[in-house]
Amino acid sequence: MTRLTVTLCGSLTRAATDLARVHRALALAGHLVHAPCPPLPGEAAITGEQLDRLTERHYEAIRQSDLVIAVIPDGRPGNATHYEMRYAKHFGKAVRWVTDVDALVGDVAAWLDGAEVPA
Repeated sequence: MTRLTVTLCGSLTRAATDLARVHRALALAGHLVHAPCPPLPGEAAITGEQLDRLTERHYEAIRQSDLVIAVIPDGRPGNATHYEMRYAKHFGKAVRWVTDVDALVGDVAAWLDGAEVPA
């Protein structure tokens, strides 16, 4: 099995649980996974400076990844997700969109089989 470096993209307000499910499934399958950092319940809002640092780290992770996955279970990617995927393509990264999270989580290897990633 080829171990991939994967970055997840998607809405932290609409898809936080699905992002976590995909993160866990890919990590348990042996892949290195970068994902957005959702707020914890009851946690204070992050500052603008913290958001800037997290955003910078997220784009660095995209540049270092073999594969970038947009997790959009509702089928409606937001502007930020569209931009992240264009950014990934600009750097020659393989990209995949996932709307059926259960299919990916149920069989990571089969779901990744269609991804054009390094051997």
